[in-house]
Amino acid sequence: MEITYAHSGPAVFFLVGGSLTVDADLQGLRAAVCGIADPKVRGVFLDLAQVTRLDCSGIGELTRLHRLVSASGRTFGLVHVGRRDRRMLDMVGLGVILLMHDNVRQALDSLPAITRRHESRGPQLPLSYGSASVGS
Repeated sequence: MEITYAHSGPAVFFLVGGSLTVDADLQGLRAAVCGIADPKVRGVFLDLAQVTRLDCSGIGELTRLHRLVSASGRTFGLVHVGRRDRRMLDMVGLGVILLMHDNVRQALDSLPAITRRHESRGPQLPLSYGSASVGS
């Protein structure tokens, strides 16, 4: 699994590539997401545009990340969820729990307005994911 990230205003987006399965480095993903130290970050989003497979282990990790990020007072959501993966998440009842957005703009707009109002530069679009990889 490859993980790169980008900041946009009060949010961090992680672009996940490859499989979110039992064989993937799910702990590396968790460490990257939970390692955000910037107190100005109010939203954490996983961009799943490059995810090729999702299984029950991956779904469990998405649920765990939702719980951990939400407990820290931040918004957690998914971006660019494929049709098959969205259907699978809906079938297990997570479609009403996990915020799923069609694009980055929708994700940014889902953050509380008070957070966006205090941003001096505002969100930067389009995103430019960094080349640094986290995980393996």
